[in-house]
Amino acid sequence: MNKITTIITRHPGLVQYLAEIGLTDAGAEVLAHATPDNVRGKHVCGVLPHSLSCLTASFTEVPLALPAELRGVELTLDQVRQYAGTPVTYRVTEIPGDTGKTEREGTMTEIILTKSPAEAAKIIRADRGTGICKAREVIAKCLGEDGWYRLPVSKETGDFYREHGFSPLH
Repeated sequence: MNKITTIITRHPGLVQYLAEIGLTDAGAEVLAHATPDNVRGKHVCGVLPHSLSCLTASFTEVPLALPAELRGVELTLDQVRQYAGTPVTYRVTEIPGDTGKTEREGTMTEIILTKSPAEAAKIIRADRGTGICKAREVIAKCLGEDGWYRLPVSKETGDFYREHGFSPLH
C-alpha cells in the first residue's frame, strides 16, 4: 500500500491515528476541504465526493462507527482509535461516454440523501417530471442498505433542495 500523501479532514485525531498505524508520515498535506488540484494523482485519505475521488491515484477511508452523540464533533486520538474500522483503499474510475442511461439521467450531477420514501418520490417527480409510478421505480433502485435513498438529480434540483435544508453530495 502506498503512503497517504494528502489527508482531507478537520480532525487532528484522525491525522495522528493515520501516522500511528503507519499509513502516513509527518510530510503529509492536511486540508479541511479538497479541490481537484489538491487530490489529482495523489494518495488521499478522508471523505471525498466521487467527482474528486476519481482524480486520485488511490483513495483510503477509515470507517468510523461513531455513536450519534459524536457525529459532527471534534474527535480525539483516543476516540478515533476506539471507533476506527479497518482502513480500505479504493481506486475510483470515471467511466466516460455511454452509461446505458437516458440522456437526462446521464447529466445528473447531484445526489440528494433522504430516509423518507415519500420525500424521495416527491424529489424524483419534481426533478424528472414523472408520475408517481415511475418515481417509485426510480427510488426503489436508490435505497441503500443503510436506509438512505441516494437520489441522482440535476444540478438545478440539487441547488433547490440544498437551499431548503437537504444534504446533497456532489
